[in-house]
Amino acid sequence: MQRLIYPLLFLILILSACEGGGPATQAVPPSAVESTPPPHDLPVIVTEADTNSPALPIPKFISTVSTPHIDQPPDGMIASETPSPTSEGCAYTWAYKDLPEISAEFQRAVQEIRPEAQANAYAFGEDCVYADGQRTFLAMETDFNVILPVENSNDKESLGDLIASIMKPIVKRFPRGVVPGAQNGFVQFTFTKDQEQQGFRVPIDKYLRLPTGLSGSDLYDALAPSP
Repeated sequence: MQRLIYPLLFLILILSACEGGGPATQAVPPSAVESTPPPHDLPVIVTEADTNSPALPIPKFISTVSTPHIDQPPDGMIASETPSPTSEGCAYTWAYKDLPEISAEFQRAVQEIRPEAQANAYAFGEDCVYADGQRTFLAMETDFNVILPVENSNDKESLGDLIASIMKPIVKRFPRGVVPGAQNGFVQFTFTKDQEQQGFRVPIDKYLRLPTGLSGSDLYDALAPSP
């Protein structure tokens, strides 16, 4: 009996070993192969189809302060890179501008005093001239011209009275704020006698500093330029 048991046990052990076999090999899933990173010497190209992250916004360039133009105008305005009538640098030149409406009113005021007189007004200042030919006028003051026929161009008494009669309406009816310009201008008197002419310029500021009521030769001498 024992002779049969030992061979039977040996046979059972052999059969058990055959059923277990060698170590089983595990299949590699396809997803594991696709996720394997490429070698470091090959570039990795990622497109929108390869990622689920949201698209980044387009970056904006930060504007910087432009370098001031070398030839800046007298008021220190800096020229911008975009030309425009209000911000582009320009060249300044002395200029005059007719004032038709003020001239007509001034003419009427003067002719109320001396009907044969001729008078006009104009603004004096600067033209801001741009590269494209456009220009902007900047008034500094308003000046007046008066042409007066007289009997005697050397009679300081009568000339002084005539100057006083003209200056009064100018000061009252055509002050700064009514006429263009931030400063007072002058009145250019031209006294004519036949073919002779005599010029006499009266700065308005100088006239305003004189004592009230001054007239005749005293006014003439006070306004006459220094020799």
